[in-house]
Amino acid sequence: MPRHTTPRMSHSLELTWHLIKRDFQLRYAGSVLGILWSLAAPISQLLILVFLLGLPILLGMALSQQLSISWLVVGILPLLLLIQAVLTTGLGLLIATANVFYRDVAQITHLALSLLFFLTPVFYQPPVDSAYRVLFEINPMSVVIQNYRKVLLDGTAPDWPSLALAFAMSLVIFLLGYWIHRRYESDVIDAI
Repeated sequence: MPRHTTPRMSHSLELTWHLIKRDFQLRYAGSVLGILWSLAAPISQLLILVFLLGLPILLGMALSQQLSISWLVVGILPLLLLIQAVLTTGLGLLIATANVFYRDVAQITHLALSLLFFLTPVFYQPPVDSAYRVLFEINPMSVVIQNYRKVLLDGTAPDWPSLALAFAMSLVIFLLGYWIHRRYESDVIDAI
């Protein structure tokens, strides 16, 4: 122990080191990759955020648009929010339940959401004639975002058939998530 370190300071450093070590052990307990997740997440974010160079252009385009709120927005927006809420609640129930038993789920979810961000046409129109078009059609969030765009930016009615399909898929995901959560609820409580 150095001369300038008091016993109390030494105890504080030991306690801090112990708490940091314990946090890492608990955070990555039961994980296949373990502490490597702490490197994988920032590196994946760095790779994804290199597309931030185009953000000033996107901001300039967004500012140049003349947006007006119509009665269509007031009527349809709650429906779009409901479909989105049903989907995210279902996914949340699935992911939360799985994460209790498999700690890698949180890390995989983080990576998957980062990648799915680019498969959801938030800042771009989905390709009409492309081999990848099916990825946008089976992604319920993609359909919801496209309909948000139609209602909020274009001032037109949503695409009702695609919206009905997105609602059906969201409802199936919600019911599956609810069923799995209820099925394993006692095991989740025991595991926690």
